Amino acid sequence: MNANLFHSKRRVARLACKPCFFGKMLHVLMVIVVCLFSAFAGGCAGPNAWMQLEDFVGGHVRAVWLADSGDGADVFATGKNLLLMGLDSRDGRAERRILDEPGGYFKPLLTPGGDKVVFTDTGRQTVRVVDFDGKNLKDMLPGLALAAWRDPADGTDWVFIRTGDVQSNRGPVVKVRLDHPATCTTVWSLTPVEADNFQVSSDGTWAGGLFPWPKCAAIACGSEFIVPVAQGCWTSFSPDNSRILWHLDGDHRSIVLYDCKTVPAWQGGREIRLDRAPGVDGREIYHPRWTNNPRFMVMTGPYSPTGHGGNSKSGSPAVEIYLGRFNGDLTAIEKWIRLTDNKIADYYPDAWVAGSIHTVSSRPAQTAPAERVADDEITVEAELVYRPAVPDISALDKYNQALVADLWQVRKVISGRLADDLILVAQWAIRDRKKIPMEFEVGQVKVINLVKYSKVPELKGQRRLLEPWQASSGLTIYYLRPK
Repeated sequence: MNANLFHSKRRVARLACKPCFFGKMLHVLMVIVVCLFSAFAGGCAGPNAWMQLEDFVGGHVRAVWLADSGDGADVFATGKNLLLMGLDSRDGRAERRILDEPGGYFKPLLTPGGDKVVFTDTGRQTVRVVDFDGKNLKDMLPGLALAAWRDPADGTDWVFIRTGDVQSNRGPVVKVRLDHPATCTTVWSLTPVEADNFQVSSDGTWAGGLFPWPKCAAIACGSEFIVPVAQGCWTSFSPDNSRILWHLDGDHRSIVLYDCKTVPAWQGGREIRLDRAPGVDGREIYHPRWTNNPRFMVMTGPYSPTGHGGNSKSGSPAVEIYLGRFNGDLTAIEKWIRLTDNKIADYYPDAWVAGSIHTVSSRPAQTAPAERVADDEITVEAELVYRPAVPDISALDKYNQALVADLWQVRKVISGRLADDLILVAQWAIRDRKKIPMEFEVGQVKVINLVKYSKVPELKGQRRLLEPWQASSGLTIYYLRPK
């Protein structure tokens, strides 16, 4: 689909309203020209040009991005000549400005309902929100907008914001309620966080990004637990709960996907080529990002070291917005559609597909591994890699004692069989409503004898304190018997 087609359709519609023979003839001629042009570009769109886009995704689509009204070289959106642009598959208006005036805009994000746009005003050092139609522009909080998320429990919308100077990656990440910005919770403060890209799982317990560049990782929100994955740039995290993370490969022509639930993650990752999109034709791409639907992603291109495509450091007016559709097992992009076709450089896209906020993606196809069985009792050599904070006694309610679970990375299995290389090991942290010293320190490597938590009768009914990511991790929980 070609944006020129949309503009042509609008002109045809206006001419067709004139009650004269010339207008009718011109209408017919224009439709013929549009169809011929569309056929050359990939097929005539028929009576409604937008149907092609809706057929592509299976429903209503909106997109937002930044257009460089200056020299077209502002790939990283650091200047003041940026236009906040939008496209709606159902209003017939084609590409249009959401805000009339250019400015220092950065990273527009569609909210989970697709009705608002969150963006950062770099001049004001503030996150702002505006209706998709450009009305009701409001300030939210100082900082830089990273992601928009809807709580599946109650339907409230939240914005993840990196606080502090927008040019610095060191501010803590907070979660701010969209309709009440005073409601704010810290999500991550352990490491710096890059803006490109931080995204959140559907249930809100995990996020993926750069912590900081070039360290690609997944984090458990609200904790200090981080899962290092690889090195790269332009990460994106699946918008469902599959915890798949990608990064842009070094040649800026492909992405590499990792399954953060699998231990170990796919060795070397899974590469998917993006440079085969029609119009990109083997040249570099940039700004890759998952939409709110795990079957669709957006990107910009083409970029070339020479020629009319510019390069990924300087950009050019030839750069357009592309929407790609993954196949069912996330091993390739099965089809592309170009959302823009204009004479202005387009950067930082985001797209929204109606009805797909909590869609669960298919797991990428893999060779079925041999069945992995965990014995009830094991002896392993392992490193203690994470210990959660022991909560205040008040968290126990009426309980007098509680256990917490450490995360251990197994280096060697000495006896027994193990299902995963990562295990949770529970031990007592509170006895008689008093915190007690715990064995071992983070970073220590020890030989430990463990028994499955579920196989210890005296632990039934005891208070076990798990962080949200631990409860949803699927890792086996063992028990370290006190000496």
